[in-house]
Amino acid sequence: MKKSILFIIVLSLFSCEYKLDKEIEKAVKFQLRNYPESTLQDIYKNFFQDAFGPGHLLVNTEESLNYLQIELAEMPGSKLNTKLVPLGYKNNFVRLDLSVIKDGIISYDEYTKAFIDSGTYFKSPDPEDWKEEWHHILKVIEKMNLKLANFDEDKEKLSQMMANGDFAVHHSQAFIDAYDPHYRIIYKEIFDTKLKSYFK
Repeated sequence: MKKSILFIIVLSLFSCEYKLDKEIEKAVKFQLRNYPESTLQDIYKNFFQDAFGPGHLLVNTEESLNYLQIELAEMPGSKLNTKLVPLGYKNNFVRLDLSVIKDGIISYDEYTKAFIDSGTYFKSPDPEDWKEEWHHILKVIEKMNLKLANFDEDKEKLSQMMANGDFAVHHSQAFIDAYDPHYRIIYKEIFDTKLKSYFK
């Protein structure tokens, strides 16, 4: 009886990990299908943003909004393939292109309120938990054999960065050159209740 219970537990754990790995693969494939110039650094940023949201950008709300206004005024128009991008495999957050403000789809006030609120309605993970999570994500990526540019260098850079207690990264230069990204991170629940209706 005990062996049967243990077998069921092991089988259940294996099934859960298998499903998790498939969700991670799905998220990575989505990133590379839509943004083929992505490096490991960009994939990391995608999963990091879904785990931590925009909180690290909102230490000084006034400064963040001032920078957003400057970016809006200077941006020539994003090259991103879509105005709305789901993040990670948990889909806690989405990237929402700033062009939706310039194009009059969403007002500046509605956009910025959703952005600011997104930094307060979500609890970021413990850094040690995130290290373990990324280690698992990385193992899945390595099994996918994607042949990403500068993979080994990015892997080492990210490892050193996290060992030093740093977790946020910029997009790679290859991603910036290809897509000129201009967006902010919005909590999925806030997007669904406050902004989703603008995209129907």
